[in-house]
Amino acid sequence: MKSKFIFKIFFWGLMTQTIFFIDPAMAAVNENFARITAKSGLNLRNSHNKTSKVVLLLPADARVRILETAKAEESIDGKNGHWAKVRWVNNTGWVFDAFLEKTKAGDAVADFTLFLEKNNIKDEFQAIDAALKEYRAILHKNKNAAYVLYRTLKQFIQPKQNILSEKYSGRLPKYGSTNDYEKDPLIKKLDAYGLQVYMEEGEYFFYINDSFYLNDAAINIPGMKEYSSLRNLYGIWAECGVSVPWEEIRSRIITVENFMNKYPAFPESRELNEVADRLLSPYLAGGECTPLCVNGQIEPFIKDSYEMFLKENKKSKYYLKIKNHYENLKKKEFKCGE
Repeated sequence: MKSKFIFKIFFWGLMTQTIFFIDPAMAAVNENFARITAKSGLNLRNSHNKTSKVVLLLPADARVRILETAKAEESIDGKNGHWAKVRWVNNTGWVFDAFLEKTKAGDAVADFTLFLEKNNIKDEFQAIDAALKEYRAILHKNKNAAYVLYRTLKQFIQPKQNILSEKYSGRLPKYGSTNDYEKDPLIKKLDAYGLQVYMEEGEYFFYINDSFYLNDAAINIPGMKEYSSLRNLYGIWAECGVSVPWEEIRSRIITVENFMNKYPAFPESRELNEVADRLLSPYLAGGECTPLCVNGQIEPFIKDSYEMFLKENKKSKYYLKIKNHYENLKKKEFKCGE
């Protein structure tokens, strides 16, 4: 297994208390905003019905801008209301308005949300800089709204981070040491904007460094530390082979599932579900250079791992899939093609 170098970029400065004055071109009236009252968050869907695809989970207390409201009244979970088309920072979809409460003029979170909507600065670093200054200015006067302000800011930065990753991940040299890596001017610049970079198998990957923004807010979000550690579960494959044993993959799948059960309303739930799904694929099928079979027979340690899964993880959402997979292999006496 090759070594995996994770380079975390931290923000070492103190929170600025400078008030940022909004560019008049960005200023707008805070109208038609509503607060999400559902304590576990509210699903944003791509159409106005309960069975349509979920776009994302909107966090509790987030402010959304109402774009339109369906005429037909419906009843969902004992609540009467209408489907409303809303926008949250950079996402548009439908929610059930029985879980919305109209905001009043001067609502700081709605003001910040609208500011981010109007932030059309093309340069990603400059756009993040403007958002950070406004975030800190509003946060300084609204500490009680720290959690939802952070979530709103992160939603704005996520697509910027993706663009920066596409632009710059291929430009970073393959450094031989951590010291050389940390001296890179681009790494330093990313550092200043709260982006985390890690290198695995010679490739760079960018993430938002939650600590950078949470230090400003001085809040402890339940599950955030555990969530950060789950990011280390992404890398499975070494060069032409599985870099962790089958039992370790099983452990990682269950770790993700246990987290989701413990924090069902965690906003990054969709991302974590994707992690578990991606872990399941090599667990069941192996890899190009690490097949399930050797000399026409399933490797004994793989068979043992499946049996352990079925014995210890009956509540896993993957239980039936793995059970069927195991039963099929058992019928063939654990023989397979090479």
